[in-house]
Amino acid sequence: MNIYNWQVQDYRKTICKFLSSKEIISYKDWIIDSNHFNRETSETIQAGYSIWAKPVLAFMKKSKTFEKIASKPAQWLIEDIKFKKGINKKPHIRGYLFRHILFNPISWCLGNLKLLGNTKENKQVVAANKR
Repeated sequence: MNIYNWQVQDYRKTICKFLSSKEIISYKDWIIDSNHFNRETSETIQAGYSIWAKPVLAFMKKSKTFEKIASKPAQWLIEDIKFKKGINKKPHIRGYLFRHILFNPISWCLGNLKLLGNTKENKQVVAANKR
């Protein structure tokens, strides 16, 4: 495993990185989650995650109660990934439902808004450069 690669890309999964640093999830689970996110999640969902993860992480750092509450869905998502990868034999229903009902749709919607905004900014830059 390339440790440097994980250190460079850890900004993408800030919540799980934080949970791993607090030993709420294992380093191995964080690697599984990061690897899945970087390789098998669309750019749109990654962009959306980057929007909502920052305020959630800030709130987790301020509130131990919220940290405890927010850590559960993160653990569920990792268990769902482990099932998809054949590491776990049993499906994790809460992880599957959380991923497909909340995580992916919300991240996808926010990601599309972010990418749309980037497209408009790019058009403005191109238009300004043509002058």
